Amino acid sequence: IKKVIEDEIRLAEAAARKTNSTSKKSAGSSMPMTPEAAALSSSFAGNRGKLPWPVETGFVSQPYGDNPHPTLKGISIPNDGLDIRTEPNSNVRAVFDGTVTKVTTMPGYGGTIIIKHGEYYTLYSKLKTISIKSGQVIKAKDVLGQVATDPDGRAEVHFQTWKGLQKMNPSSWITSK
Repeated sequence: IKKVIEDEIRLAEAAARKTNSTSKKSAGSSMPMTPEAAALSSSFAGNRGKLPWPVETGFVSQPYGDNPHPTLKGISIPNDGLDIRTEPNSNVRAVFDGTVTKVTTMPGYGGTIIIKHGEYYTLYSKLKTISIKSGQVIKAKDVLGQVATDPDGRAEVHFQTWKGLQKMNPSSWITSK
């Protein structure tokens, strides 16, 4: 995930050099941004704690950070995002306006989508179907695909938030339930 975002930043820097545009770098980021991207970043940041959940119904089944292993004492499982349990076949939706930068499949995560919101990124994985494509401009609550169901019957979406290359706790970005 970090590599995909690094590649995106490199592409943005190359495009800025090529066009010699008036793009600016955001505070604390090495990513050059057009005025439109800077406005989108500001708007995303201004909605901290107000973003909709990536699924309509559900609960956090695995929070962000280090979590105790369910059966092995003294072992922690790191989680770079939130795992949200929901109903099978639930729609997974964008939490904010942006541009789809990557649609891929990742081992252990299945169908995965990364959306760019200025200098911010959101990631949605554990999808069984994907209904958007790379480069597509989307709006908040647009359906991205459907959540996968594991062999035990659990339907769970994995959701992450990033600012540039910095992982962020998604719980502080979405509304509380």
